[in-house]
This record gives sequence, C-alpha cells and structure tokens, in this order.
Amino acid sequence: MLFQVALPIPIRRLWTALDTDLRVFLFGYAILVPFFLAPLVFTKYLPGLDLPFHLSTADLLSKGVGPNSPYAGYYDIRSLWAPYAAHYIALLVLAKFVGSIAVAHNVVACVYVASLPLTLAAFLGVIGRSRLPALLAFPLAYNLCLHYGFFSFCLSLPALFALFAALCYHLQRPTFSWWSWLTCAVAGVVLFLCHLQNLLFGLCGAAVIVVFCSASIKRRLTTVAALLPTFASLLYWNLHSTFTADPNEQKKTFAFAWEAIKTARLVDLGKRTWKADFTDRFEILSISVMRGFQDMSDVAGFKAVMAVLAAYFVMSAFGYLLPRSHNTRPGFKIASVFLTLGALTAYLALPHHLWAFELMTFFPRFSVLLILLLIPLIPAGLRRLPWHTSLLALAPVVVLGALYGNNVNAQYHAYHDEIKDFITVLNHTPRDGKLMGIIFDRSSKVMRIESAVVGLPGFYVATHPDPRTMVPIHYCGMRHMPCGAPKVVPWPGPWNSVPFNWDETYALFDYYLVRHGTPMPELMGPLAPKLQLVTKSGEWATFRKIPASAQVVPAGG
Repeated sequence: MLFQVALPIPIRRLWTALDTDLRVFLFGYAILVPFFLAPLVFTKYLPGLDLPFHLSTADLLSKGVGPNSPYAGYYDIRSLWAPYAAHYIALLVLAKFVGSIAVAHNVVACVYVASLPLTLAAFLGVIGRSRLPALLAFPLAYNLCLHYGFFSFCLSLPALFALFAALCYHLQRPTFSWWSWLTCAVAGVVLFLCHLQNLLFGLCGAAVIVVFCSASIKRRLTTVAALLPTFASLLYWNLHSTFTADPNEQKKTFAFAWEAIKTARLVDLGKRTWKADFTDRFEILSISVMRGFQDMSDVAGFKAVMAVLAAYFVMSAFGYLLPRSHNTRPGFKIASVFLTLGALTAYLALPHHLWAFELMTFFPRFSVLLILLLIPLIPAGLRRLPWHTSLLALAPVVVLGALYGNNVNAQYHAYHDEIKDFITVLNHTPRDGKLMGIIFDRSSKVMRIESAVVGLPGFYVATHPDPRTMVPIHYCGMRHMPCGAPKVVPWPGPWNSVPFNWDETYALFDYYLVRHGTPMPELMGPLAPKLQLVTKSGEWATFRKIPASAQVVPAGG
C-alpha cells in the first residue's frame, strides 16, 4: 500500500508482518474512526434520555452523602462492585483529569465507539473470519441504547466481544498461557461491571463456546475456571443487593423471574398469535436497531448496513475459489450460530418492559446485539481475498461509514442547536444551590426518542462542578443502581407525575429550571408568588426562590 512508505521503518516492518486481512481492516478503521468520534468530540451536550440521570448519579457518588454534602439525608451510597458500575467508575476517575462529569462521559463515549469495532474484529480474527465486516460496528454503535441513554448496556457490547475473543484465543492456544487465562478472567469481571443482562448472555455464550470447541477437557476446565471471579462477583452482588419492597427476597428466585417474564410477555402478546407477534418484531427491527432521528435517516442507515452485510456474504463465496490460507475451527462455527440464535431468542422472547425488575425497553436493546452477531456468520472465504481485492471489499463499508458518520454529526449538531436556549439558561443559572427541573414539554424535533429532553436539568451538576450543587436523582433505590433513597425527595419526578408537598419542595430547592410548551398561568403552582425569574431564553427559564425577608406579605396576612 502507498501509505506504507510514510511509516517509520520499525512500524513498517511491524505493519508488513500483519496478515492482509488485519492490515486492510486497520486501514479502514483509521479512515472511519474520525467520522464517528467527531459527534462526541464536537457536541458538548450529547443526546440520551437517561444520560443526564446517570451523570447526576455520578455527581452524587463524587460528593458523597456526608454532613457537608448537599445530598446528605436523602440518599445513601452502595457498593460499586456491581453491574452498571463501570460507567460510574470511569466518570469519577476521568472527571478528576478533565474537569467535569459531562466531559468525562464524552471521553468514555469515544472509548465505547472506538472499541466496539476493535473487539468485534478481535473476535472475528480469533475464529478465523475476516475482520472487514467489523467496521459495520461503527454505525451500529449509534444505536437505540445510546440514544435512550442506556449507556451501561452500550459499554457492555465491546466488553462482551472482548470476552468472547479472549475465550476463543485461550481455547485454541497450543500451550497453556497464564496471560491468556488472566485476560479471560479480567474480561469476565469487566463485563460483570458493565451490565447484568449482557453478563448473563455472555456467560451463556461462554458455555456454548466451551462446549462446542475442539480443545482438550483440561483446557476447557481451565477456561471455565477463568470465569470463577465473574461468578463470584455475581454471587456477591446477588447476596448483598436487595429489591425495594421485597422483604422475603422472592424476586431473587428463578421461579419469580420466570413468572415475571412470562406474565409480562403474555401482556405484550395480548390477543395476537405468536406468529403475528414475531412478525411485528421483525418488522420493527429496522426501526429499533439504530433508532434516534426524526428524519428516519437511522432507518436508511440500518438498511444500508444490512445491504453491505449481505454483500459480504456474497463476496465470501468468491473467496472459496481461492486457496485456503486460514482455518476456522468447526467448534467456533457452531458456537457462532448458537450465539446468534441466543440473541434472536432474547429479541423475540423477552417482554418490552419488565416492571417487576425495573427494566424498561427490554427486548429492543437486544436488537443491536442480534445484528452484530450476524457478522461472525459471514463465511471465512472473505478472509482469503488478496490485498487488492480486499481493498475493493473495504470500499462499501468505508463509503457507508463516511456518509452515516457525517449524518450523525449533523444530527447531533442539530440537536445541540435545538437546545441552545436550555444551554443559555443553564450557563446563566448560579452554581451555588439545589436545582429541580420541571419539564412540561419533553419532546425534541431532532431526536426520535420519547421525552428526549426530560433529563436535561441533570447537566446542572455535570457540566460545572461545585460542592454546593444538587439535583434530585431519579433512579436511586433501584437494585441495580449504586445509590439508595432512604428519604423521599419532595419533587414531582421527571415526568411530573409523583405526588409531593410544595412547601417541602420550596424548603429544599433553591432553583427551578422550567421548560413549557404553551403559556401556563399557574406554571409553578402555589410556588409562583415565592419565585423570581433568574434568566429566560425561548421556552426555557430558571427561577429562584425569594428569601422570606423579601417576600411581600398579602394585606391582612
């Protein structure tokens, strides 16, 4: 390749030592990674329904609940050795270096997007498949889970493929290696810290890989032993965590879980037949996987991804006409099929919401995993292509990636422009107290996500850290969250649907960040006479409570 001439001699030697498939993949990766990191680098306020809730939770963890904390008395902090903790740990560590939790999240998001194609390529390389289709993970990284703010699930995707790659590599090594064993052990624990659902999927997938490989019994046993720290972590968390309003801990039993899933799934089914239900889920697959934008460009992007994926299946057939240079172990072929079937089962069988376990938008989040696991099914013939033909095979995914990466960047900038009034108001709101958001209009004209802006007040504590600031934490108290809520915070919740006491609210909060769709005479209820406007821009405004000494007492009062 022409660009090799520009490389220093040591790097050039290392580059030429790589196999053709890996070199072509890295070439395509270097082209595409700027397109898909640009939206995260140049957009300060990233979209994501639940994202601000998680950023404010990280703020709680950073400030603690001691007597000098604004969160004292209302929240407590649980162990971070638990699923979903990886995101919070990363935010707490990085925020010390980059200045704020919001910027720290942008860095973590860049790591997620950059690592997903790399870990998928590692898995494909270990099982003898071409790495080129792993570049499709770039557009797939901007998926429903990311735009709904399910960021822990997003982080678990590269962690999952890293675990699969480590297990397959360890199983097929000619000799035992402690380094590869430790890699398996670390990868399993990292997946545990990322997300519970993908951890359970990963453990089932690990069982499939171990069962259907051709390694010796001894090697299989050592591989299973590498996962013992993961099982121990899961057992520890299960024993030390509790569900709200479950004194007998029935929700921890398999029988309760099975009954809850079955009941919720039958509610989804309603009076339809299973055939009609499965047909509906296949039909909404194109909408679910990369869901995000009002102009439906994400659906067009998904269709383009599937077209390129189909093209790679066709190209692989031509590869079989060439001499074989790499072998694919039969066990990994079978394992790849079962992994895909597992993701398909999760997508079709799981309910939409599982309220008993506080899980929302449950089955749709497995749609992206299903598409990613179709990639290892591409036959190994694609890897036999010589470098000049591989470059031609690289062209479709590079063109698609460049176009869709530009589209995501444009959409994120459009969203940023849409919330510019919010940003203006937020920047003019003093960072010296406790703030509550009241979002009457939660819609977005750019993001095709329900209640897309409902969590934006959480950026009050995430963008400009100050030891005096606080916002109410929405998800504290759930079993999978690293914080509890022993005392009820007097606020109506992000959806303004929880009963609360206006007097207690007024006593606790100093500022009220409001967005309204239409003028409302009683916008702030009985608090209105006790508030004064701090700043306003468009439909967004911040009010502060008037000190008691400055309030006007009604005549005769």
